[in-house]
Amino acid sequence: ARHPGVTNVIGGWRGALSNRRENVDLDNALGERVDRVSYADEGDWAVRVRGPYDQGYYGWEWLATHDGGGKSLELRNPALPGNNGQNWASSLPDHGTPGQPNSTATNNLPPLILEVTHLPAIPSSTDAVAVFARIVDELSSGLTVTLYHRNASSAAPLDFTATPMLDNGQSNDGGAGDGVYGVALPAQPNGTVTEFYVRAADAAGNVRTWPAAARQLDGSFAQTANALFQVDEGVYPGSQPVFRLILTESERQELQNINRNSNAEMNGTMITRDGAGIQVRYNVGVRIRGAGSRGAAFPNYRVNVPRDRAWNDRDELNLNAQYGHSQLAGNTLSFLAGLPASEGRAIQVRVNGVNLASSGLPQYGAYLYAEVVNGDWAAHHYPEDSNGNAYSARRPNTDLSYLGTNPQSYKNTGYSKTSNS
Repeated sequence: ARHPGVTNVIGGWRGALSNRRENVDLDNALGERVDRVSYADEGDWAVRVRGPYDQGYYGWEWLATHDGGGKSLELRNPALPGNNGQNWASSLPDHGTPGQPNSTATNNLPPLILEVTHLPAIPSSTDAVAVFARIVDELSSGLTVTLYHRNASSAAPLDFTATPMLDNGQSNDGGAGDGVYGVALPAQPNGTVTEFYVRAADAAGNVRTWPAAARQLDGSFAQTANALFQVDEGVYPGSQPVFRLILTESERQELQNINRNSNAEMNGTMITRDGAGIQVRYNVGVRIRGAGSRGAAFPNYRVNVPRDRAWNDRDELNLNAQYGHSQLAGNTLSFLAGLPASEGRAIQVRVNGVNLASSGLPQYGAYLYAEVVNGDWAAHHYPEDSNGNAYSARRPNTDLSYLGTNPQSYKNTGYSKTSNS
């Protein structure tokens, strides 16, 4: 309807796509899958930007102009893998270019930087740390890959050091010529926080960094929201899962001293360890959360995981420091009564290696991982019908009263719509 001049339309599809993350399959007439794309509105599908201003602080958020900004999401080079946001871009004109070539199409992209990771995930002071990245480009020759890294354990870190990453089979990179580039960093003292990013350039001078440069308040771009790991020799002898939150020292101090009413997010790495193993998520957002508990000695945290790399099919996690044992008991009783509730689990939390949980009330030495009520919660608890809307009603001025069919009647009464938003 918007483009009546376009005649090469294949359509008739009816349905709805998620505005958070979604798998899109393209099948042929025989029902055979031809292609699949798992898109998102964060991570490699978006730009990390400073803002918005909240209670005196600027945090980090994700911006994707194809998510509600009027742009179309376009594949740039069909000769390269299409299941990663680095090969997609927002269209130059509003509403895209239906019936015509994509406005951002090219046959020579900057190299794709995929599967960046560090090992061991939780190094000790005697461990060299290997950093890997798989590099994909139209041409396999003429690539230059570099790791930029620095000690971010102080509020005023030194400049980044550049170290070549190689694909020669001798640089902790696997087999020679397999497209995986690696480098080993020397062991560091216990507690050291290392900040790093990968830069790849092809023979034509096309350059990409991962994590990508972030947009600053003045509109410029700089490498200020990078990946992190920490040397941590702390020993936890218990059986609870351990959630490690790692921030640069400057952002850790900002989070510690922030106005507790602010929702400004700090950039970090989350490393979880439980009976199923270790998982690493870079570029998470960490902020203070809660209502009356924001003024407590040790605050609750919200961890927002980039939606293109969700953690256990979750991209929002609540780590509650206040009376987690009561919350866990309440959730369990609700489930036993057949009522929908948030799943909870007693966990250990470390912020840059430090355990902030007190041994007595209100923590008894543990935090609570509390499932966030959103679209992921609906998919988990209603797997056969997860597309409905989830709503929350919060104290003190909400009593589940029916206020009619006008949504505006509910906006400032303690109700909130937490899925399909």
